[in-house]
Amino acid sequence: MKEGRICKWDNAKGLLIICVVIGHLSYGFASGSFVLSRLQLWIYSFHMPAFFFLSGMFSKKTVRERRWSRIAGYLLLFLTMKVLEYGSSVFAFGREHASFSLLYEDGVPWYAMAVCICLAVTVFVRGAKPVFVLAVAVAVSVLTGYKEQHSALLTLERTAVFYPFFYLGYLTEEEKARAFFSRKGIRAAGAVVLILSAAAAVLFYPRLENWILIFRGRYTWKEIGISGPLPAGAGMRLLAYAVSLLTAGAVLAATPERFLKLLTPLGQSTLAVYALHDPLDRCILAPRFPVRGFIGSGHTAVKCLILSLAVTLFTSLPVFKRLFSLIMNLPGQIARQIKK
Repeated sequence: MKEGRICKWDNAKGLLIICVVIGHLSYGFASGSFVLSRLQLWIYSFHMPAFFFLSGMFSKKTVRERRWSRIAGYLLLFLTMKVLEYGSSVFAFGREHASFSLLYEDGVPWYAMAVCICLAVTVFVRGAKPVFVLAVAVAVSVLTGYKEQHSALLTLERTAVFYPFFYLGYLTEEEKARAFFSRKGIRAAGAVVLILSAAAAVLFYPRLENWILIFRGRYTWKEIGISGPLPAGAGMRLLAYAVSLLTAGAVLAATPERFLKLLTPLGQSTLAVYALHDPLDRCILAPRFPVRGFIGSGHTAVKCLILSLAVTLFTSLPVFKRLFSLIMNLPGQIARQIKK
């Protein structure tokens, strides 16, 4: 165990990255699977809000010291993921079905750009009153939903939706958060919330199906199918925020605090897993291979979950962790060389 790391947060990130891989890998199979469709809805209610919260909580040094080289590391990560995404698309579907754009991103690499933007914005607003920043952030998030159609330009709209979670994390002291989520009463409440939210996803899925579009944060109210008075979209966004805060908080409360042999190290390799899992998924499920047909031929949920775990474990290997650590640290190394 690396000195200075907290097992609880590594365990939480490990659990969340498993959810990310399951959510993405099962995307093409969920519509035909009772289990995967309900599981996706439940996962999307908390996995990205929790990730943004944790990213914000551990960004204080970067923001307060204005470590632009660290922020640039996420931009380099984004570019790396774009190249991997394009290369895997060419391999899986052919060059004629692959596209590349530095300005527009609607796929998995969006998170790297989003964190880059969140960090930069927080550097500039760090001196403002937190209540004011949160109010403006939520207002911007709500307003983006009133466009006719969403835009993937620099992931700005999607970033706006998740920025309040990032900023809440930035405002939260790690020790206080750990103490809060470690309380027996909070942990018990978290378990209840997780059980009830999972039950709601299963029992009321036909009524809640469109909520996964709201949780993804990239669609407008018109695209989701929300019509009616102007406040309807705003109310849905605020309600989605409340649900995500409850479920994400419940996950953090329920996360084990001790070192776990597989989960804790996995939580230290989330960047590598996030960057590599989707290109690997695309290659594995390429039409030239029988894997997609095999997964969809029966027991789809079980096969999908097993493959998701295998992909997660493979992409978390130390060699990939070291590679993406080098990528993230490269801008800082270049800056130090320039200063010399």
